[in-house]
Amino acid sequence: MKLAPCPACSNPVSSAAAACPKCGQPVRRAGLAGKLVKGFGLAAMCLGVVGSMGAVAVHATGTAAVFFLLGFVGFIAVIVGRFLD
Repeated sequence: MKLAPCPACSNPVSSAAAACPKCGQPVRRAGLAGKLVKGFGLAAMCLGVVGSMGAVAVHATGTAAVFFLLGFVGFIAVIVGRFLD
């Protein structure tokens, strides 16, 4: 079990604990939904950037726009995933 500092009192708290034993502060845990959304977002952003650059290099402006939108959706997913943690 990993120990992390309590956000309120900096006391080491076990990763299995629901709250700090010293001050009772609930410990925030990263949820699976947030991790999945952020993972999708990062993958979409990478694909969007690489795809846009490749499409612009061969002068395929319509394709570049699609990849740009994919990258933008990925960026939004990363932001939303941050709030789902």
